[in-house]
Amino acid sequence: MSSKIKLSAILIFLLTQMTNSFSQDMYSVVCTKTEGELLYGIILNDGTELIPVKYDFVCYNGLVFTYKFNGKYGFIDRSGKIVTDPIFEDFEFNSSEGLIRAKKNSKWGFVDQFGNTKIEFLYSEACNFKDGLAEVETENAVLTIDTTGKIVKENLDMDLEECMEDMPEIMSIDNLKYQQRFIVKTVDGKKGIVENIDGAEKVVIPFKYEYIFYYNKMFSAKINGLWCVYNEKGEMLFDAKFYRGTHFEPF
Repeated sequence: MSSKIKLSAILIFLLTQMTNSFSQDMYSVVCTKTEGELLYGIILNDGTELIPVKYDFVCYNGLVFTYKFNGKYGFIDRSGKIVTDPIFEDFEFNSSEGLIRAKKNSKWGFVDQFGNTKIEFLYSEACNFKDGLAEVETENAVLTIDTTGKIVKENLDMDLEECMEDMPEIMSIDNLKYQQRFIVKTVDGKKGIVENIDGAEKVVIPFKYEYIFYYNKMFSAKINGLWCVYNEKGEMLFDAKFYRGTHFEPF
């Protein structure tokens, strides 16, 4: 094989890998409403359901998905497999330095993405790790520990309320980004999407929806109070069954 052919083969391989990376999975939290109860799950931008829409809560913390079932929390990995049963009473919504702050038996400790205990559940309060250190509170003192749980120093005058993070919103449709390529239009009071190709307009999503927004190459459209999902080709990936619009984010 000549060097030019080898180089071409390498370039094709690299382009394929780049294309795959650019088309990598994006996820969105979705929810349905059944008998007045909101249930949450995760869908992917390829039209598959990663996590069934049956949990009281679902979010992604940068390592794994956290789900809530029967009042307690567990972990689901990025393949959709449950890796930890719902055994935690509370947890931190963002991982820090590979550790997840979790609460069990009314005490805080730290676990990994598989739910394995890395720092024992000993503390009445705890903060996330930053630069290898975290503040925790016992009945007698506020302590600084390292990622092994070793006490580095005591902080007698520190108030842990200063470092406790607030829960983020489960779903947000703020800062929606429309591209000039796609245009929302209204016909007979119903909204649809047209694609602008060199000045010519092509209908991508039919004019039958109450509301449409575009985010991260996906459309959410509302009809009869429920939301469906389209891709940029105008292919419906999920029919109108979600109680809230989707908000896709990359893993």
